[in-house]
Amino acid sequence: SALRMSISKKDAKGEVPAERAETGAALVGSQVFIFGGTRFSEGLNDMYRLDTNDWAWHKVEMKGMEYG
Repeated sequence: SALRMSISKKDAKGEVPAERAETGAALVGSQVFIFGGTRFSEGLNDMYRLDTNDWAWHKVEMKGMEYG
C-alpha cells in the first residue's frame, strides 16, 4: 500500500521566534528545537522549542553556553 502524507498550516502561539535563515533544527519526540541562524546578516544565539501537541512556542533559556 502507498504511504499518504499531507501538509497543513497550523496557527502557532506563545513566544514565536523571529524569522531567520541558516538555523539548526532537531525533532525530539513531539518537540522541534531550533537554534541560532541569521536575520538580516545578524547572527542569532537563541533557542526555541515548538511543542507539536498544542503548537506552542517556548523560548529555551541557555546558561553557560556561547555560540561562536
